[in-house]
Amino acid sequence: MAPFSTCRRQRSKEQDTIVKAILNGDVTTVRAMAKNTGNNILWPDKYGWIPLHEAAYYGQDQCVRVLLGAQPSMINKCDLKGQTALILAVYREKVACVETLLEKGADPDLANKDRETPLYKACESGNAEIVVMLLNHGAVVNKHCIQGCTALQEAVSRNNVEICEILVQAGAKLSPTNMYGIAPLFTAAQSGHVLISTVRQVMGPQLCMKRLRMAMRTLWSFFFLRMLTPTKQAIEDFCHYISLPNEELM
Repeated sequence: MAPFSTCRRQRSKEQDTIVKAILNGDVTTVRAMAKNTGNNILWPDKYGWIPLHEAAYYGQDQCVRVLLGAQPSMINKCDLKGQTALILAVYREKVACVETLLEKGADPDLANKDRETPLYKACESGNAEIVVMLLNHGAVVNKHCIQGCTALQEAVSRNNVEICEILVQAGAKLSPTNMYGIAPLFTAAQSGHVLISTVRQVMGPQLCMKRLRMAMRTLWSFFFLRMLTPTKQAIEDFCHYISLPNEELM
């Protein structure tokens, strides 16, 4: 038992030292510890975090580069919640770290235990720059989280018009429903804020009135069946955009 206990104490001390260096942005110390073969930078703490997770979480992109230079294979290592360094950097909106991790080969589609991808987390935080970055590195736009929500569903629920437009242009679908049977277009209609932008992106500048009326009938059926009321702003926006009287949409 003695060797095991000694190893545990040594590991804790090394972790404390390198974590402090990462927090302080002390790249020199991190580099020295990473190069020392006696220091195993792959040892996780009780949460499954390794130094790379710490560096990504705190936005220390130079430390991320040093650590990956020493151990490139750990780039997609997950903690106990299934979170990679990329997911942590995205969640914390550490743009430089996200860029570094993607450049070094981080998997843009590797999800956590809730099946939330980095793209989903970027939509959750509302960072359009990171959304574009992930899409440019091949992130799949229509993946579902454990509740059946896509990145677009998350962006719509947060009324983020800019990100909705980016996702739709990247091929996001409006038809898939989550575990509650709700599709992104329904959420958009209910909120009233991103509805026009979404319809414009889906149907293009030359609207087909027949298709639009069909879509609206579907929306009103959805509201009726669930005893929901569309916002006044949603109706007014639609009427203004397609130049139809209110009663024709009801």
